[in-house]
Amino acid sequence: IFSAPKLEIYAPPSDETTSIPIVQITGKTEEGSTVAIEGKFAPVDEIGNFSYEYMFTDGKNSIEIISSKRLSPKSKKTLTVRLIR
Repeated sequence: IFSAPKLEIYAPPSDETTSIPIVQITGKTEEGSTVAIEGKFAPVDEIGNFSYEYMFTDGKNSIEIISSKRLSPKSKKTLTVRLIR
């Protein structure tokens, strides 16, 4: 039985309020996994680190981050960030 890859989000913290519209989403997953942020693939290095530049819209943003590995279930986390200007 295969297990879902581990998925950690380092930044930004969930439930954050910010006035900066562009953020670097960073985290770590297992080696050999792929990461999609809101359906767009984020590059993953050889040890599982990923980084992706994301632009918020005004108000509440729910950002879905999915890590997947061949033949394994997916791991999913959702960040909630509020943009105020």
